[in-house]
Amino acid sequence: MADLIDQRASGVLLHISSLPPTSDGRLGSAARQFVDWLVEAGQSYWQVLPVGPTGYGDSPYQTDSSFAGRADWLGDDATDRTITNDEGYRRFRTENPWLEEYGAFVRGKSAFSGACWNLWPTDFDRQVDETALIQQYRFDTAWQSLRSYANERGVRIIGDCPIYVAYDSAEVWSHRDLFDLDENGSPHHVAGVPPDYFAETGQRWGNPLYLWDRHRQENFAWWTARLRRCTELFDITRIDHFRGFDAYWAIDADCETAIEGQWLPGPGEQFFDVVGKALGGLPFIAEDLGLLTDSVHELRARCGLPGMRVLQFGFDGNPDNPHAPQNIDRDNICYTGTHDNDTTLGWYRSSDVKGHPEIDTQDPVGDLMRRASHSEACLTIFPVQDILRLGSEARLNTPGTVGGANWQWQLTGNELTAENAAELKEITQSGGRAPVNG
Repeated sequence: MADLIDQRASGVLLHISSLPPTSDGRLGSAARQFVDWLVEAGQSYWQVLPVGPTGYGDSPYQTDSSFAGRADWLGDDATDRTITNDEGYRRFRTENPWLEEYGAFVRGKSAFSGACWNLWPTDFDRQVDETALIQQYRFDTAWQSLRSYANERGVRIIGDCPIYVAYDSAEVWSHRDLFDLDENGSPHHVAGVPPDYFAETGQRWGNPLYLWDRHRQENFAWWTARLRRCTELFDITRIDHFRGFDAYWAIDADCETAIEGQWLPGPGEQFFDVVGKALGGLPFIAEDLGLLTDSVHELRARCGLPGMRVLQFGFDGNPDNPHAPQNIDRDNICYTGTHDNDTTLGWYRSSDVKGHPEIDTQDPVGDLMRRASHSEACLTIFPVQDILRLGSEARLNTPGTVGGANWQWQLTGNELTAENAAELKEITQSGGRAPVNG
């Protein structure tokens, strides 16, 4: 990712589900208007979260498929006509073998009233739901049109790939041999992280863990296909929970919290060597937050991936804090906050940092945005909630919790103005960051 590290640019974090709903779908006019606003604001990147179809809790990090897209983002007329004889559809189906297992999985979920796959009859015939495949073709067509619209205007899209997949997903159902499951298909252990600054009892995500030896035996073919799909959707992909490729936290499936677990070795540098050769490079950002060891930092450096720094973590008084503005290096991306943080205004109002002598009490959000822009980071990303100076009511997610207000926040359609764009452009330019993808 030398091309990213060597530039000095800026972008905005806004998930697709936070766009206002319109009759032509969230990938239609609302998304294009947001791209136009980014251009007006002098931004080079639009960062989104995972785009797969969500289930209970609507979390984009727990999806029915890590290859498919959300059909509910399509317009009202998205399934009005049959296109099974369309040449583009036939080619799309041929070129994407994951569609068959996804279509069969969707049919199973429908046939068995939404029950988890481990409750389905063992003689399920695996015929596909043709409508699901047509929706995926329409999603891909709409997505690629939006991506082209953005790219033509100098805006590149940063996507997101969760390290784990949901248990009740097409991938686990179809590739049980690649996951740590017992003879009945139930997980031996599940994923999460031990206690940290996000959650006192850790985070028990509940995803099944990988059998990394099996993945090595198949030369990481499943993972390569998954990440290739990311490159088809995004210009750059954020790899969530990068530290799990070095070592991951394994929690006994019977444990209710993530306090008790053990660190087990991940696939390490071999994984990125194989994937990089197959994809012709590593167009990725490493999400390297949380409890890290020297070996995690060394793995990221050897892979040449930019990491992440979050200013909300940078004001604890520790002069060596890597998130402090003065300690952020060029090979990092600087955020005021992420989708897992409170908004910067909400954080400032509720945290011990309120009244901190280094932070402008009149405009703490603007202060952090300027600090991010003036940092040495190759790229700065601002959540749209911070640009709008919104408080905790606009928080997108609270880690370690399910349901409630998580993933529900949306723009109404008229918040982003020319004045917002002008301010963001001035902040960007004052930090020596200018559009780079024209």
